Amino acid sequence: MNKRALFSAVLIIVTGSAAKNVFATQQLKNATGANSCDVCHTTKYSGSKENLKSNARAAWNDGTLQAFVDANNTPAPVANTAKPILNQIDTSYDVEVGQPLETIVLAVKDADENPVDLTVKPIPVGAAITDDVNSTSSLQKFDFNWTPTLGQENKAYKLKFTAKENDTRQKYSSNSVKTTIRVWPAGNRDQTSIKNFKLSSAKWTNGKLSLKGTIQFNKLLTKEEKIAYMLNAPTMSFALNQGIPVELGGQGLGAEIVNLPTMIATPSGGWSIADIDLPAQPAFDCSVTMDFEGAKAARKISGAPKDCIATP
Repeated sequence: MNKRALFSAVLIIVTGSAAKNVFATQQLKNATGANSCDVCHTTKYSGSKENLKSNARAAWNDGTLQAFVDANNTPAPVANTAKPILNQIDTSYDVEVGQPLETIVLAVKDADENPVDLTVKPIPVGAAITDDVNSTSSLQKFDFNWTPTLGQENKAYKLKFTAKENDTRQKYSSNSVKTTIRVWPAGNRDQTSIKNFKLSSAKWTNGKLSLKGTIQFNKLLTKEEKIAYMLNAPTMSFALNQGIPVELGGQGLGAEIVNLPTMIATPSGGWSIADIDLPAQPAFDCSVTMDFEGAKAARKISGAPKDCIATP
C-alpha cells in the first residue's frame, strides 16, 4: 500500500471502542510524505473516519492502517503546566496500640491527569500506602493504613504527605499536607492519660484529714485536654483507704474511708480533698492510700495521733 493512502492515519480521530485514539503528528506526516488532510479525506483541513476516501477506507478496514500507526506514530508531548494538588486531611488522629487507625484517604487532583506517586515522611514501622482510584470522582487516591504495635505507644508521629508526578519531564510535586498521629496505650483513656499520680501531703489537723497531690499527664495530651481532664476529675473514680498496699511497700490496705468530700481540682493538675473524717474507734491507720482511676499513691499522715496503728 502506498504512503499517501496510509496518511489516513495521521488525520483520524478514532472514537470506536475497539480502536486506538490516534491523531495527526509530524512523525506520521514525514513518514507518508503527505501535505494536507485531503490526501486521504474529503476535506483539506480536518479528518475523521467518517470522511475517509476509498483507498484510505480500505486500509482502515483491513488493518494495514492501524499497523502503520502503531509503528510510526509517536504522540506529541502533552503540555504539562499544572502541579498536582493533594487534598487536606485532619491535623490529628488518635489510635490505640493493637487497633487499626482510621484509614487516611489522600486524593490527588491534576489538571493534566498525570499519574503520581505518594510519599510520607517519616513512615512509621508497619504502616502501608495503597494506590487506588476514587470510584465516584475517578481521581487518583491513596489509602494510608496502620495498626500500631507494642513499643509504639505514648508517642506522637508527625507525618508529611506529598504527591509527585512519575511520568513527566518536570516531575512536579504537590503541596504537602501534615498530620500528627497520637498512639495511646490500650485501655481506658482516663487511665492512660495519666503518667503519674501523686499524694504529696496528708495532714491531720483539728480532728480532720486533708490531702493534696498532683496529676502528671501523659505527654500526648494538649493543654486544652489537660484542663478539660481536671474539670472532670472530681467525677472520676477515686477511693481512699487506710494503710499502704503491699505493692507500694506497706503491709496491706485497711478499711475504706467512705463519704469523702468533693475533690477540688486545678487546671494545672493539682488536686485536694479537705475535712475528711476518720473513725475515732478503733484507732485509725498512720497512713492512707489514694486510688485515682487505678493509679495508687500512699502517704504517712502528718500530725496523726500517737496511737495510730499500722494495718496488719
